[in-house]
Amino acid sequence: MTDIEGRATAPSNPYADNPNVLPAHHPLTILKRLTYMGVSLYGLQHFNAFKVVFQSPHVRHEWFKIGLASTVGASA
Repeated sequence: MTDIEGRATAPSNPYADNPNVLPAHHPLTILKRLTYMGVSLYGLQHFNAFKVVFQSPHVRHEWFKIGLASTVGASA
């Protein structure tokens, strides 16, 4: 890539190491992920999503059975 004066410039890499970003296994990063998961699970519980999925007659449970069977089959 060249700039307007004709000099070659390297494109900026968005995946380069950024000193402002914590590593993936840093305790604060893990705490943030666990917080997101906890809030998501609380929201699902608050809106009775599990009850609707598992007990509603309007949900086609065959797809859940196929997914479970393929997961078990893939791990065996």
